[in-house]
Amino acid sequence: MPAPLNLTGQRFGELIALRVAEKSESPNPKKRFWVCRCDCGKETVVLTSYLTSGHTKSCGCRRATAMAKTMATNLKG
Repeated sequence: MPAPLNLTGQRFGELIALRVAEKSESPNPKKRFWVCRCDCGKETVVLTSYLTSGHTKSCGCRRATAMAKTMATNLKG
């Protein structure tokens, strides 16, 4: 089995990996999660593979911003 990746300090979209999540912070203690800080300032816990694959790029603030823009466009049209 390969050594676990050290993602500390690496950027993934708007997230920066701060540290490996402790078991008490992790939704699934059998998998490796990272505590990340988003550019908006919020901290979130993300699965390693979601970071490295590009699946997760923010804490969710990007989705909220995109949804607000969509709703504003739909209301105008």
